[in-house]
Amino acid sequence: MLDIQYIRTHVEEMKQVCKDRRVQVDIDAFLLLDDRRRVLQQELDTLRSELNQASKQKPTPEQIAVLRERGIERKEKEDAYELLLQQYQQMALTIPNRVHPDTPILKASSGTSTN
Repeated sequence: MLDIQYIRTHVEEMKQVCKDRRVQVDIDAFLLLDDRRRVLQQELDTLRSELNQASKQKPTPEQIAVLRERGIERKEKEDAYELLLQQYQQMALTIPNRVHPDTPILKASSGTSTN
């Protein structure tokens, strides 16, 4: 599997690799999924940090109610993140590796290679 940083910085090359290897992968959709995954991960990290900080003090009854709501929100986000992560990983596994520049590319109709 390719590094996501490489895919982000070489979008057009990856699209061409998919085309040359005859793999149907939407690189743009994969990158959108990656952006959503990263945003959700940051939100989860922030939420977990807030809950951890709050757990170090004795909460008031008002704070307890807020912490319960935040805990429910965290659980919902974690579930959404797990689903998103599964989709992300499945799509990442379909992206082909790069080919060496000297590797011949087969023509679709004739079965002959081009250089």
